[in-house]
Amino acid sequence: MNQTKNQRMTLNKDIKKLELFYDGDCGLCAGFKQWLSKRIRADVELICEPYFSIKAQQIFPEINRYKPSENLVIRINGQQVYCAEQAWVTCLYVSKNYRWLARIMSCRYFLPHVRNLALWMASNRYTISKTLKLNKK
Repeated sequence: MNQTKNQRMTLNKDIKKLELFYDGDCGLCAGFKQWLSKRIRADVELICEPYFSIKAQQIFPEINRYKPSENLVIRINGQQVYCAEQAWVTCLYVSKNYRWLARIMSCRYFLPHVRNLALWMASNRYTISKTLKLNKK
């Protein structure tokens, strides 16, 4: 899903397994994990792990290369790694009811805005969690 500027993000149609590495100390992140686990398509296996857990380090030893403390990190089918806006769009794409939104967000006109929003949310996740009274679970 890597792309150059002003190019549409290519959505992977063959996703069988999605590993979500999130901030286990963040209420917003825990809420997103729960949201996705309730909405993921039946043909996609979802594995969710706090990025700093021992299990995450065991199943994905290279995770720290992707700066998971700074943005959402996912791995597809045990191979392809996506961060920030590409991770968010991919999570919507594997959901039951939001594939249409992922297609819109992946276009070259919206993707830069999705990136800005994803990075803003990641850098402000604790403030957002506190404001919305979201608890880590």
